[in-house]
Amino acid sequence: MYALILAQLSNHRWANSNIRNNMNNIYSIFHNFDKNYLIAVDPDDLVFKLKEIYCTNPTIKKQM
Repeated sequence: MYALILAQLSNHRWANSNIRNNMNNIYSIFHNFDKNYLIAVDPDDLVFKLKEIYCTNPTIKKQM
C-alpha cells in the first residue's frame, strides 16, 4: 500500500517534489497507511490535506 501511494503521489517527479521532505506529514495524512482508515476516509479529505503541504500532482483527484 505504502509504495503504491508514494508512486502515485510522486507521479514520476520524485526529485522535483516536496514528497521526500514531507514523509512524516504524508504518513500522518494516511494514518501510517492503515488499510481500514484508507477504506473509510473521504478521498477529498486526503486531497485537501496533501494540497496543504504541496504534495499533489495534476491527477491527484483521480488517484485518490
